[in-house]
Amino acid sequence: MRRWCARLIDWVLPWSVSAALWIITVDNVKVVVSMRAGDLVGTGFLDLVLGQWGTLGADAETALAGVWSTIVLWVALTLTVQVLIVALYDVLGHALLGRTIGKMVTSIKVVPSRGERRRVGVARLSVRASVTVVLPGMAWVLLIVAALRLDLIMFLLGVVALTGSVVECLMLRPGHWGRTCWHDRISGTAVVPQQWMSRLRNVDMTAVTQFNQRVAERGRTLAQQGWNAPATQRAAEQARTVAQRVNRSEVTAKAREHGQQAAQRARRSRLGQAIEKRVKGDG
Repeated sequence: MRRWCARLIDWVLPWSVSAALWIITVDNVKVVVSMRAGDLVGTGFLDLVLGQWGTLGADAETALAGVWSTIVLWVALTLTVQVLIVALYDVLGHALLGRTIGKMVTSIKVVPSRGERRRVGVARLSVRASVTVVLPGMAWVLLIVAALRLDLIMFLLGVVALTGSVVECLMLRPGHWGRTCWHDRISGTAVVPQQWMSRLRNVDMTAVTQFNQRVAERGRTLAQQGWNAPATQRAAEQARTVAQRVNRSEVTAKAREHGQQAAQRARRSRLGQAIEKRVKGDG
């Protein structure tokens, strides 16, 4: 589903940008129609002067057929150029960034299916684009031109090309990088999701373990160096000296003596004796 959404976006964006080509097409069609109309008026006037009334209809029909053929030709050329622009956008996007705007939006990326670390080359991307872009694009051009010309053979060719494009996209096979279509297999590419889990799966766990060991060893070394530092040793010695002085002081001795007397009084009290009897009775 991601691939279909990405392909739709990658068709709509460059197709919308290249829509300005239709302005040139309309201007050229207007020029051709004006010229043919002028020729038709001149021919008709000459036929009237010479009295050739019967040829007016044939001349008008020929002129109109020529105008319509020119219109169909310009439409076909414009559509073909738009298809080639989409193909160029597809190749450049994958060659420079590894993915197009549509694949960025859907978080997928085109990678080599042969375990190569570098990006896919332009030649392989061109082969891929010829199947994914040029084939279905030209199929639609044939269908549109066939509808304008009422040409059954061209219509059938367009149907065959479009059907072949759909079938090759559905020819999915499981592989190391996931399921691949026919255009992936002939171009040596694969489409993979760009998510954190998929990236973690591709990480070498041996390298991660070695990195963690180096970090732990470095931490132990820094801790040992910090403990053995002169400032740390002086601080520890001062702390021990203070603790000894506190332990030997009269305040500590009096506090210890008061604590012992309080414990003896608590033991001789009624509550203390009751608790002691209860403990001995339970024992």
